[in-house]
Amino acid sequence: MSARLVGTWIGLAACQSAPVPVTPPAPVPVSAPAAPEPELVATAEYQPPSALPPPRSHSECHAFPTPPTPAPGASKPVPPKRKDYEFSAMVVHPIRKGPLIGERPRAPAARTVNQLRRMFYLRSGSLAACWKWASARGAKPTSLDVQMIIDPFGQTRDVSVISRDPLDSELVTCLRAALTPTEWLIDVQPRPTRLSATLSFVLADQPAWKKPPKQPTPPAPSSEPWRGTVCTLVLDDVPIEEIHLPFDLVVSDADDRRLATPGTARWDRCRDSARETDKRTIRMAVRSNMGALQACYADAIQRVPGLAGDVQVIALFGPRGAAPTATTTGAGDATLHACMTAAIAPLWLDTPTPAMLEVHSTFTFTLDPAPPPTRDPAALLAGGEIDDAIAAWTSIIATPHAPIEACRARIGIARAMIELAPWLDDPRVLAAMTDLATFVLTLRGGSQSACLEDVKPLLSIYSQISAHDDPSASVVRPRRPERLAAILPLAPHLDWGPSLRWHHAEYLLTTSRKAEGRAILQELASDPTIGADVTERLERAKQVQSVNDRCLW
Repeated sequence: MSARLVGTWIGLAACQSAPVPVTPPAPVPVSAPAAPEPELVATAEYQPPSALPPPRSHSECHAFPTPPTPAPGASKPVPPKRKDYEFSAMVVHPIRKGPLIGERPRAPAARTVNQLRRMFYLRSGSLAACWKWASARGAKPTSLDVQMIIDPFGQTRDVSVISRDPLDSELVTCLRAALTPTEWLIDVQPRPTRLSATLSFVLADQPAWKKPPKQPTPPAPSSEPWRGTVCTLVLDDVPIEEIHLPFDLVVSDADDRRLATPGTARWDRCRDSARETDKRTIRMAVRSNMGALQACYADAIQRVPGLAGDVQVIALFGPRGAAPTATTTGAGDATLHACMTAAIAPLWLDTPTPAMLEVHSTFTFTLDPAPPPTRDPAALLAGGEIDDAIAAWTSIIATPHAPIEACRARIGIARAMIELAPWLDDPRVLAAMTDLATFVLTLRGGSQSACLEDVKPLLSIYSQISAHDDPSASVVRPRRPERLAAILPLAPHLDWGPSLRWHHAEYLLTTSRKAEGRAILQELASDPTIGADVTERLERAKQVQSVNDRCLW
């Protein structure tokens, strides 16, 4: 072995036999992962909705005949029905802010399909008489389109009956004369309505006429439900309201004179059902001039320092929602009570009924405590400081905050606008709700879920829709399409979203977009929450309604 190899071997042996001790590295402390930066949102350009001037309008009056004095011994006219409502107390602050009736245009809820259907029910006898005369002369079953204009006082004009068959000419002439005489609905509207419907004429399974009926004469105008001079505001520069009955009205030539045993023909025997005014509508009407009531209290505080307590008000709304008369009792002096009576006088109901309504309300006059030191916007709103609350929430939106705080600020502003406006359809409320819905859709994941949980109660109040609410039922008050459009984009994220879409579809059925409405209903029929109800609704929609059926209006 060479010396070089021996040396190398000895060196390797030495390394193996005497290893150099190795000190293990000190353990590196494990640190927690860095927390993600909180998501912040801000909208520096946000501006809260501001008041808009009311739409241009003018006043129209119509003088209705005074009923003749009943002859001696004749039965006296039956007075209108009377209904009583009582509400929980409403807090009044000594401030000069709040809803003012002068900012609320007299634009009540749109005329309903059932209410407009009544126009044909009132003339059902004349329509049937035309068809009996025409069918006895050999007319065949047919369908005719009818259009008419209903003016703000409920009077019909510009009646047209359209047929595609020249053989219907005699029937068309008779029907036009039957529908032309003046008819009157029970309420006034700020703009006219164009009503369209389809009348289907069918032959009854009865023997031939023994003596054919004579050509009917045009009916005399029906008696108007109005008395004295009635005035209403009519909106200028607004499109005419278009409503189409979403079902055909059937007119039959059935007549018990054609039967062997007279009097056995079936007639509809349903009792007339007047439209009811719900308590929510009445309370909204009472609070629509809360700004004036609070100004009354602010003036009273100057005369009577420390004034507080309850004032009871009984407001009697006349038939068809006429301006009320009011009596007041309770705290304060005569000047305060006179001021409150004057603030109640200009109110009205936007869904009037023939009944007189006696509304009992309690107003609690409360001295404001010292402003909260934190200037919490919710506390400011509760104390009546609406402008300061809106300013505080606007500041939150305009500076970087967590999404849920920005969401709650928008909810707060929408609630403040509802407190400030005299009705839910105020443009300020619509703008705030539209902005809120748009913002919710920009959020993702947990932020959107948390925001939706907070916003659901407000959406229900604004839309007046709840889960499993059948919008096709006659007892349901119609929703304004503007409200539905504002929050409709949120429907996929709401547990009652299918009901919201159902309401929207029912509205579309009364417009030129009825095909779109039917398509939405077909889609909703497969929804597990309301599918059975919608399917039943679709089956009813396939059926036609008898023109003389009282049950349906």
